[in-house]
Amino acid sequence: MWKHLPPRQRRFLAAWVVGLLVLFTIITLVSLAVVGGERRASQRSHEARMTPGVVEPGLTPPDPVPATGDFATVMIGLYVDNIDSLSIRDSNWSATFYAWFRWEGAVALDPARSFQVVDARIDKREVVDSYSTEAGTHYQRVRVTARFSKYFNTTRVPLDDHLLTIRIEDAARDVTRLRYVLDPASNVSSRVKIPGYEVIDHQQVIKHHTYRSSYGDPRLDDGPAGGRGRTGAKRPRPNE
Repeated sequence: MWKHLPPRQRRFLAAWVVGLLVLFTIITLVSLAVVGGERRASQRSHEARMTPGVVEPGLTPPDPVPATGDFATVMIGLYVDNIDSLSIRDSNWSATFYAWFRWEGAVALDPARSFQVVDARIDKREVVDSYSTEAGTHYQRVRVTARFSKYFNTTRVPLDDHLLTIRIEDAARDVTRLRYVLDPASNVSSRVKIPGYEVIDHQQVIKHHTYRSSYGDPRLDDGPAGGRGRTGAKRPRPNE
């Protein structure tokens, strides 16, 4: 067919094919640049989230945390038993995990009752073990099923990767009254599977977050006598 075309049509067809190749090459290069940029930005964001003292892009740095004070120290650990669901379309995922708390001092501290999961709805919370020793050590283990809200960046689909974060904080006490320390026994079950993805690793980190409100609590607001209070509650927040 080509040899039967007039020279003019041959030149036009050749130019058209070359133009398409150039266009596809440009689109491919631009796409690779965008995907590469998104991947690097995602890696920076993940590293910032899991690095103590580093503030994630777009977030406000927390207020300074006093190095000393009269606060309880609670060791916290997590064991992720299952990822029950993950929906990129609905911007959520759910998991079943165990959280445990170990501390010394007053048993009334009861951190299993006062902890909350950030950006999530707890569907089920069950204390499966709780005891105290004669030496004054207290232990609680809780089984939790929760649904998490998360924005999934789909720019790099099907080469995307995502950081699923379980963030726990004490809802009743700020860092002047309670601070978490990480238990290295935390882990992720080998049974955890996510269709279409590979579970690569898990990390733990303690990071503090300042809520820019006193929630109307007169103990935190400036008092009528001019006493200074805290304008925001600083929560100890471990990420898993």
